[in-house]
Amino acid sequence: FFKGTIRRVADLGGVVDGLGIYEDMMVWARTAEGHVLGPFTVSGGAVDLGDAYAGETQVGPWVAPVWESMPRYFIARNDEVIQRPGRIHSASVAVLESTSLAVGANGSRPETVPLWNVGDDASLPAQPKTKTVKRVGMPGHRTGTTLVVTQNFPGELHVRDITIGESL
Repeated sequence: FFKGTIRRVADLGGVVDGLGIYEDMMVWARTAEGHVLGPFTVSGGAVDLGDAYAGETQVGPWVAPVWESMPRYFIARNDEVIQRPGRIHSASVAVLESTSLAVGANGSRPETVPLWNVGDDASLPAQPKTKTVKRVGMPGHRTGTTLVVTQNFPGELHVRDITIGESL
């Protein structure tokens, strides 16, 4: 899920080198164990992961995927479109095998929606989840409000469907 990936094995100090192509750029790292680390700024063609990880590490820049709905307007019985301030107050998002999700609406910054369960082991990397999650209480009002589904940090993301709760 990185924009471009360089595969390297980190040394015993957790340093990954050979990244000169990304000098002074922000990159993320995904270890063989599945941990996603970062962001790091490449300096001297290397980044320090802070710890040694076994196996190959994938390093590269990440650009968040962004989906934004069409503007939402009130439609009267005679199919007249009434453009007045409204708000999206909730959204249910069904995800398949996903590890990272953020949802926002009404022009506000998308907030991370937790996908983990209470019984999940926090010492392990995020495990992919298939479930429907709901974000409620999104603030703001605006004319032509939209819903945004994205990520605030790298991870797997596959959205099956979205249900929007709105007051137009």
